[in-house]
Amino acid sequence: MLIVCESAGVKEKANTAIKLQNEDIKYLLEDGELCRGLDEFTMTFPELTREYEKKDTVFLDDFARGSFDVPVRDLVTFTASTLPVWNGKLDILLDDLSPLVQKDSTVVVMGGTEKAAKNLAEDLENEDIPALYFPLEPAEFPRGRVSVLPGALSGGFGYPHEKFYAFTYGRNAVASKKRKSRSGFKKGQSLHSLDELKKGDYVVHSLHGIGVFDGINKLEVGKITKDYIKIKYAKGDVLYVPVTQLDLVSKYIGPHEDDGRTVKLNKIGGKDWEKTRNKVRAAVKDMADQLIALYSKRQNSPGYAFSPDIDMQSDFERRFEYDETSDQLRAIDEIKGDMEKP
Repeated sequence: MLIVCESAGVKEKANTAIKLQNEDIKYLLEDGELCRGLDEFTMTFPELTREYEKKDTVFLDDFARGSFDVPVRDLVTFTASTLPVWNGKLDILLDDLSPLVQKDSTVVVMGGTEKAAKNLAEDLENEDIPALYFPLEPAEFPRGRVSVLPGALSGGFGYPHEKFYAFTYGRNAVASKKRKSRSGFKKGQSLHSLDELKKGDYVVHSLHGIGVFDGINKLEVGKITKDYIKIKYAKGDVLYVPVTQLDLVSKYIGPHEDDGRTVKLNKIGGKDWEKTRNKVRAAVKDMADQLIALYSKRQNSPGYAFSPDIDMQSDFERRFEYDETSDQLRAIDEIKGDMEKP
């Protein structure tokens, strides 16, 4: 079965993607980086419609259309609503679940990890909300009870006429503070589109260093006209970079005039940028040597062996409102193991 959401939007995006891809393929063929016969990467929209016809396709559109790109067998109208992503606070979830359970509705809650889902089912029972934990999706969800499953969805949803409601836990619902980087070295901000640049912005070319973005120019080279990024350097030097090599250019995020510091432009062919790169390599190597010496010293120093987890710690972890990733859980176990060593 193939499910298509907002078929008109799919058609528009598919046609736009093909146009952009054809432009890229044209440049690659002109540059000799691609040959005929190896230039088909994406299904065209007519090819996509043929896939619609081959498969059992369901179109989910907000508004009924007068015609579709393929023959439609039936039109079915139903009402659906979006439900907010649950942020992990039990009292908020109880306010949403209580009236639904009383109305004999089918309620499903995706509780995140397996541990968190089991704990949630137990907590709901303690709050007089009938709940069942299912490790896997059952053949049929019971009515009048909350079915708790591990996992998560991109958002919650409900079908009021069918009395079916699905809630999901999500990290995006939890406000978090951004951590400030402590590193003294800042990597340039990668560019994904030319729209991110405006004339006069400082940019960094991976080979030639810091320059000033001076717009987009069309140049004819070998009877082929292409768009080039113009970058001005010190001593009046100018570099033209094909837009197809945008990955070599990043936005400069170091100290600016706004910080009261002058940005020094590099010179094409000069040694300053190479010296800067060598300094960074040397600094990274020194940092690695210092870390090796530090961990070696720590490894050989006698330490204090902490006791294994007590009930209070276990209960705290069981009710921890955030959903740890597998890497975080592994790191926690490793840290505890190190702390319990003599």
